[in-house]
Amino acid sequence: MAIGLRMYKLISVLFISVVLLSCGKELDLKVEGLNAVEVSIYKDHNFVKKMVFDSGCPELSKIKAWLKDNKEGWDSYLATQAVDNLFITGEGFTLNVGKDWVVLNYENTQGEYRQFIKSISSDEFKFLYEM
Repeated sequence: MAIGLRMYKLISVLFISVVLLSCGKELDLKVEGLNAVEVSIYKDHNFVKKMVFDSGCPELSKIKAWLKDNKEGWDSYLATQAVDNLFITGEGFTLNVGKDWVVLNYENTQGEYRQFIKSISSDEFKFLYEM
């Protein structure tokens, strides 16, 4: 009987942990003060080129708008993801963009670094590939 109760508690704790971890997170990433980003483009995991977009560049405005519009629906991500198509670096964050996903590593308002993943459509960062 004691083993059954222990097993029930263990399963309950595991279930609750999985439910909590699978819930989408809302980010507290602040982009208002973002003045520049560096974008590295890769093809087949090989570096192609690097560009810097600063204040006044439409590309910076689009990246900031994307970050503002995508604060919800993120899942915690513990793995280190290899660079895929795009690697965007800004003050306090990086975005690693793949075909249909993006991994965000950022410093939250408490000064802690967090990493999250989100599914995206393949054309959300198309404006950067076409440069």
